[in-house]
Amino acid sequence: LDSHPLFGTKEVTVPYTATAPTVDGVADALYANGATITIAEKNAYYWEQESYIYSAEAKLLYDDEYIYLFVSVVDFFYDVNNETVWRRDSLGVMLDFGYYREKNTYSDNEQLKNNIGYINLAAGGENPIEYYNLYASNSELKNKIVYATTFDFDTDTYTYELRLPIPEGSGELAGKKIGFEPLCTDAWSGDRQSVLSWNEDGSQMYQYTHVAGTLIFGSKS
Repeated sequence: LDSHPLFGTKEVTVPYTATAPTVDGVADALYANGATITIAEKNAYYWEQESYIYSAEAKLLYDDEYIYLFVSVVDFFYDVNNETVWRRDSLGVMLDFGYYREKNTYSDNEQLKNNIGYINLAAGGENPIEYYNLYASNSELKNKIVYATTFDFDTDTYTYELRLPIPEGSGELAGKKIGFEPLCTDAWSGDRQSVLSWNEDGSQMYQYTHVAGTLIFGSKS
């Protein structure tokens, strides 16, 4: 019995930028030209607790070396009181550079793991970022990752901004497709309570490649 039958069906075409945004947690004017996606699918709840995230939106750009991701979250309860990143208010991002669309797990599949970059980035607290698979095993790529976060108590808004490296040898990017899924974890009372994703079953992206959406690199013109 396939317990995860759904496929990520959403697609986003990401514009090319000749100028790199400054990764500081503040949205550059460049992101006005970026692709926009809404992270709103309620995938999983813990202890039957409703999500306190009011909205989550992402902006995307790319250049010849990096994908730039800016995520803005309105969350009525800011909670980073757990040592484990994915059990705080946090962002998970999966990039499947091999674009596998099969119902595989990649926990123990080296071929898949070597093509899939996955990170967890906490909204705050100590040791805010965790690296997995490609980004954990390839130190050259890992060292190119740049990130920043901010929090505004007046508006209950926090942001994540990431520069995520594209592996060398990826070839011509324009028109190329990769698997892509962002995931917002909502914590409350010191532990994860709910999960919002872009695609309907995207909360399983840490294990299954086919539930992720599709990122398409736009024309450089």
